[in-house]
Amino acid sequence: MNRRSADSIVFFDSQNVNPVFFKIAISLFALIALSDWWTFHEMRKKRINFFGYVLIFLPSLVCALHLILLLCGERSMYSFRIVSGTILLFTVPKLVFTIISAGGNRLGRLFHRDWKHIQGVAFFFACIVAVVQFYCITVGINRLDVNRVTLASPLLPKSFDGYRVVQISDLHLGSYFSDDSFVRTVVDSVNSLHPDLIVFTGDLVNESPDEVLPEFVNALSCMHAPDGVYSVLGNHDFCVYKGFPSEQEVRRATDKVVRLEQSMGWEVLRDEHRLLVRDGDTLVLAGTDNVAKPRPRREGEYVPPAGSLKKALRGVPESHHVLLLTHDPWHWRREVTSDPRVLFTLAGHTHALHVRLGNFSPAAWIMPEWGGKYVSRNGMLYVSTGVGGSVKYRLGAWPAIELITLRRGHAVE
Repeated sequence: MNRRSADSIVFFDSQNVNPVFFKIAISLFALIALSDWWTFHEMRKKRINFFGYVLIFLPSLVCALHLILLLCGERSMYSFRIVSGTILLFTVPKLVFTIISAGGNRLGRLFHRDWKHIQGVAFFFACIVAVVQFYCITVGINRLDVNRVTLASPLLPKSFDGYRVVQISDLHLGSYFSDDSFVRTVVDSVNSLHPDLIVFTGDLVNESPDEVLPEFVNALSCMHAPDGVYSVLGNHDFCVYKGFPSEQEVRRATDKVVRLEQSMGWEVLRDEHRLLVRDGDTLVLAGTDNVAKPRPRREGEYVPPAGSLKKALRGVPESHHVLLLTHDPWHWRREVTSDPRVLFTLAGHTHALHVRLGNFSPAAWIMPEWGGKYVSRNGMLYVSTGVGGSVKYRLGAWPAIELITLRRGHAVE
């Protein structure tokens, strides 16, 4: 009954192993075995001591053990963290060593040259990658950027010219365990920007409302703005990755997430809207439940009903204009761009797959709108790459909140 997505941390069904996760697991086992075999093959020539063998094999053995536990249904964030951290910190550098070393040896034979120092070069680059990975796992996940964004439309009501909105997305509180220090950093940064409105575009949790500990509630309750704090639910907030035994328990867990957000002073928009009024002008703030790209449903799987823009905008006159909150940016092209009332859409979900190098992210291979500003004939979309994630790793796509200024004028990409 579990619904899955690209950023889910749990792929196992109590009845059978998710075939997607099984394929991923087999691929990871193959990569680990390949990198360890080649590293051992090359380093053996250097007559390394016992501690060298421990460094090569022990992280992989620990990773493989926890990967097997996940395959067998162990729903532990610690196991997932160990698997992802070990692969990022040890397997990836060993793969770099393997590619450079094996490639250099192959080219040497092809051009009849003896590249004696290729292992040294490969080891050097592997060490650089390891240092970068260590930074991304330890420091990169705890730095917080503030992206300053301008969204413009000539149809924006005059009184909302210069209106300031702070967007937060994808906190994934379960990834912080009980440490609220970074969450408090986020809250302090939001309040220091003195926005008119604060919005959260989904994924408060990884898989369960139990992740929202009292310390997180206390911290997130401290965000304030004159026009309030509003939120929508992301795919993880529907708690379908936990493996609850019944649809009723999934619904109860989702309702608990909603109640927790409400207890923090947030207003949760579930296919509904509110009116923001300034000096006689009105801007409609609307929010939908998660609308995701359709995919085949597994037997017995519970999939929450998709959100509805039509329902959210029911009763909104054609003369009014809308700021829309949604979680998955795929929703924008599916339904939003055809409605001329929606001037601006704010979304999250993608995390830029946790990697961004300049204007490039591997997320672009699977998501046409993965991060930043996008313009259509009728409106604009801004996709936040978010604050947290199930995987505690960020390279270039640093944790960020957005300070969005609305302007009355022509849209610029």
